[in-house]
Amino acid sequence: MISIRKYRAVKCDLKYRRKPVFVHPALKESCDSVAVDESFIQLLLSNIKSVLIVDPNKIFLYLFRKSILSMMPHADIKTSQSSKDAREQIETAKKQNMSGKHRPTHGFDIIIIEEQLYPKNMNKALGNLPTSAPMQSGSNVILTIVREQRQMKVELDISSGNSKHSTHPQYSFLIGVSANIGDQVSKLKASGADLIWCKPPPSMNENLRFSLLEAVVQKRKQGTTIK
Repeated sequence: MISIRKYRAVKCDLKYRRKPVFVHPALKESCDSVAVDESFIQLLLSNIKSVLIVDPNKIFLYLFRKSILSMMPHADIKTSQSSKDAREQIETAKKQNMSGKHRPTHGFDIIIIEEQLYPKNMNKALGNLPTSAPMQSGSNVILTIVREQRQMKVELDISSGNSKHSTHPQYSFLIGVSANIGDQVSKLKASGADLIWCKPPPSMNENLRFSLLEAVVQKRKQGTTIK
């Protein structure tokens, strides 16, 4: 695997004015802003194809989706308002990916999930929140996925005799989200989330795009959080 640090965004110079550096139309940018190495874009396109966002609030879902698309306009982004629906979408995506070379372990390359899936004080007026189900936890969903990923790694180690793997599972990258920086963040950390965002999330810019790509590639290359 080529180190993606080589492909950090660089300021545009005259040589990029003569030759386009983007191979995907949705990722083309003005040369007056930033030029990115073509190999970086290829790495992005091959490693982050799909994103699942889980949040009970339709307003947050809309804002999250819009922000992610501004950063990765090539990605297929799905949304969900409950853990049950999220798991169903994950299973559906896994089946759809079976015939292709790109097969994230849990259907999507990145899964972004709110810790408090059903607010304690349910209010239909706030973002059309569902009110028919009990409280659910994003950290429980993440914990289930992490345990499944760990089992995949154990089985891979056994099948390969603990030797160095030539290929690695395309582990889904898990991001926990919470507006509460106290107990809820602690639960997300304990669940094994690869990354935790508070609300509002970080700025969806080129730096975050690079950081996410680097983290996804590293997890798949080394299984850094799959221990």
